[in-house]
Amino acid sequence: MLNRICATFAACFALALTAGVVQAQDSPLVCSVTKAVECDDKLHCGPLHESLITPTFLHVDAGQGAITILAPAERRGESTVIQAASQQADHYILGGMEDGKGWSMVIDRDDRSMTLTISDEYAGFVAFGHCVTEGDLSP
Repeated sequence: MLNRICATFAACFALALTAGVVQAQDSPLVCSVTKAVECDDKLHCGPLHESLITPTFLHVDAGQGAITILAPAERRGESTVIQAASQQADHYILGGMEDGKGWSMVIDRDDRSMTLTISDEYAGFVAFGHCVTEGDLSP
């Protein structure tokens, strides 16, 4: 069961993180993942399994409809398709599904805090982080 949960998380997290950049005034976002937890179907929640190579930085480009992992190096370039995107008054909502798993990402428009969820019938994952507009990365 743990292997299935880890494989599910790795696949979904890669896809969801690819959606880490939301179109903000025609500029993609770069998002960092600062905390993440997993819960199984018995409601046992805790830190991610040590075998997971958790993405730490994501490029989210709603205009191109993709989220791409930037780091760590062994995951760089993995991406997922953003299948739904919505701009609300105070936040962005992105979502999609792949390989039987669903994901959603919500990014606050003001402080750029981010929450990402990924789930299937066996497990759920929640990641937290922050995003910056890609153009704001230069000194």
